[in-house]
Amino acid sequence: MNLRDVKLIAKISNREQPCLYQWSEWGPCSETCSSSSRLPSRSRYVLNKTIVQARGRFPSCPRNLETMAEHMPCNVYRCPVALSSFTTWTQCFYKDPNIRKPGGCYRMRDLPTTNQLIYIDTDELVSDCDCPDHIV
Repeated sequence: MNLRDVKLIAKISNREQPCLYQWSEWGPCSETCSSSSRLPSRSRYVLNKTIVQARGRFPSCPRNLETMAEHMPCNVYRCPVALSSFTTWTQCFYKDPNIRKPGGCYRMRDLPTTNQLIYIDTDELVSDCDCPDHIV
């Protein structure tokens, strides 16, 4: 290394600069959909080999920089629920209100009004039921 190279290195190393670092790519999402109150998330971390400490009047790098991570929600929509898991049914209704009980009765699967996908695993949305003596 000659004198000129030494002077160049000294000039560069004395230059003021802020703390510099790069983040990793975002990792995969922890879940494919949200099934509980805790949302799925993904993370990224500071790449330790990219950390360049601050020099001069710039503030120092954060003390926890080598372990710093960021987290963000992902796949926040609710997981689909099987139609067959809804086991509540409406009251019975007459199939033909004009002839009432002799015409038979039916009931319908009672579905919630929540904002959620329903996986169709059965075609049983309506079912026959025993007609009560009186339907309101």
